[in-house]
Amino acid sequence: MPRIKKEHIISTDEKQAADLQIKEMQKQIDYDTKDFTIELLIAKFKKKDFFIPPYQRNFVWQPKNKTLFLESIFLGLPIPFMFFADCDNGKQEVIDGAQRMQTLVEFHNNKLQLSGLKN
Repeated sequence: MPRIKKEHIISTDEKQAADLQIKEMQKQIDYDTKDFTIELLIAKFKKKDFFIPPYQRNFVWQPKNKTLFLESIFLGLPIPFMFFADCDNGKQEVIDGAQRMQTLVEFHNNKLQLSGLKN
């Protein structure tokens, strides 16, 4: 006979303890902002100072997405922040910005043909 798994109902005390723990952990997050040139981003990625962790999704941007991102750069438009996490070994993990980083490297390595740019 199959076992029936009981659902654990979270008590008010457990919920309050979890909320308190989350608030304490939020206070521990430390961050700063840095302005990196595109050349420096590419160089650090190639030297593996920046790396894309395995949990990140695969490179899914289509050529149109890549072209539009690069066009924004060429036009001098602001691009979204990239987020990195410091690792114990001195390297930095790409938390947000993997698609943008890979597009920059692909373009720098002449592996990307731009299409559909407007005059």
